[in-house]
Amino acid sequence: MFSADLAVDILIHTVILFGFLTVFFFLFMSRVTKKTINHALSNFVSDQTQKVLEKVAYWDKKFTGGSINWNAVANVAAKNEEKYEGKTAQIVDHNNNLLKAAIIANIVLVILTVLVILFLRYVLKRQFSLGQIIVQNIVVFALVAGLEIVFFLNIAKNYIPAQPDLVATTVIGRLKELLWEIPSSN
Repeated sequence: MFSADLAVDILIHTVILFGFLTVFFFLFMSRVTKKTINHALSNFVSDQTQKVLEKVAYWDKKFTGGSINWNAVANVAAKNEEKYEGKTAQIVDHNNNLLKAAIIANIVLVILTVLVILFLRYVLKRQFSLGQIIVQNIVVFALVAGLEIVFFLNIAKNYIPAQPDLVATTVIGRLKELLWEIPSSN
């Protein structure tokens, strides 16, 4: 025979975990991740853009006598900077939809948990100590939350997910694409 205490414990545990992870991600980790990525990329772009442009200018002068229209390059750069500054509406909509989906999933999970608890208590007449189960889960999750925050602030936040070479290759490839677009945009 199954234990009503165990079933309710698992349900309460799941509700608290999913709720905690949702709140933790949307209020904390999404900001930390965004800040870390923006910092790494802006440092890289600042360091590498000048070097790449100097090499392009050198090879342009060496092989074509200086045929690159640097005013056109500056115009394309300004347009792209304006175009890609801030969040795009598509990203904002996507993230808002993710938040809505997470909230709906949490609500559905809570409703299902309440229905199962009511079913166990009033239909199957199972006895379980709901208060004790809730308190135990809150204490466990408070400790786990503290450990996760320490972990993310000290380890995950400082983890480098991609090699700098990958970023360099991507940026250089994009610069090449933009440079080839310049003659056609005049």
